[in-house]
Amino acid sequence: MNGRLQLTQAAALLPHLPDSAMAVFARYIVERDPGSTAMLADDGSAWVLGGPWAGRPEAPSYWAYAQDQAALDAALHWLEQHAPVADVALCNQPADELAIASGWQIGWDTHLCLDGPGPGPGPAASPIPIVNFEQACQQGTPMHPELAAQGYADYPALIRDFGRLDRFFGAIHEGQLVAMAECNLAAGSHISIQAVSTASTLRNRGLGKAVVGHAANWIHTQGKQAHYLASTDNHASIALARACGFNQAMTLPYLYRPTQTPSPS
Repeated sequence: MNGRLQLTQAAALLPHLPDSAMAVFARYIVERDPGSTAMLADDGSAWVLGGPWAGRPEAPSYWAYAQDQAALDAALHWLEQHAPVADVALCNQPADELAIASGWQIGWDTHLCLDGPGPGPGPAASPIPIVNFEQACQQGTPMHPELAAQGYADYPALIRDFGRLDRFFGAIHEGQLVAMAECNLAAGSHISIQAVSTASTLRNRGLGKAVVGHAANWIHTQGKQAHYLASTDNHASIALARACGFNQAMTLPYLYRPTQTPSPS
């Protein structure tokens, strides 16, 4: 790296953001809050953005890009000093070029894409009732305890942290919300379906497929391409995406602390 990392405004990163699925969230942060703080090498070879440091509650992780090992080392060193508990998602960094600083480990996310609407009949014709999570909460629809334990029960916190960015859908079984899917509305040509969860005692009944299919159909009505994100070792989630017609597009890395559990998808 010829340039050194220095503080700048997030808007200065726009010319350096790679055109990849992993950079979509970074672009969202920059476009929504161009005056927030970022780090950028003066030759553009590395940048760091995001996290609570950026002042946006919907950015829990840092996003970093580096052209070479020296640039990545410099970015990670800065995070060591300023963000001791942050995960880092790497943008456009080939796996064989990853340089892991002491204390960091690699996690992997699989990205799948869908052309056209979701599988089966349209949302209104689904035999399994699918609802907007916000409406369900306003109507007092009860939630399966297993999903509630995963954090979905804290609806005000979800809206506070993600309401400007996400749309949640849920499947109803016997009057309860039993399966959930999150649609990430970040800027770009696609909308990501992620954090899909079905109560373990009710799996293999088509509930997960119904809620993902509904989400994919809704994304199609928005004029966007549906994109599915899952941890690479979450084989059940990837199988669900494939059953809904998604095809694998890429596998991308992120870094995490060994004292942390990799972010589930």
